Amino acid sequence: MRTWTWYSKLLLVLVLAAFAYWVWPTPWKTYKTGRVNLRVNRFTGHTQRLWSSGWSDPDSESQAAADSTRIGSTRIGSTTLGP
Repeated sequence: MRTWTWYSKLLLVLVLAAFAYWVWPTPWKTYKTGRVNLRVNRFTGHTQRLWSSGWSDPDSESQAAADSTRIGSTRIGSTTLGP
């Protein structure tokens, strides 16, 4: 059996790093519906909306009052946004 040389170990590390950077899935899946940006956690199904102050739960009353954007009724997963 051949032993690993330093360049084969380096190649393995580079391939794993490239996989982690470009292929490894993020926990969030993003959706853009009109002017609304949503992200859904792939593991838990938890939905968040991008407000002017950052990502937050779409049911947040204070964020909805602070945000000047009015949206129509949008349903993603089990969360309904809008009136």
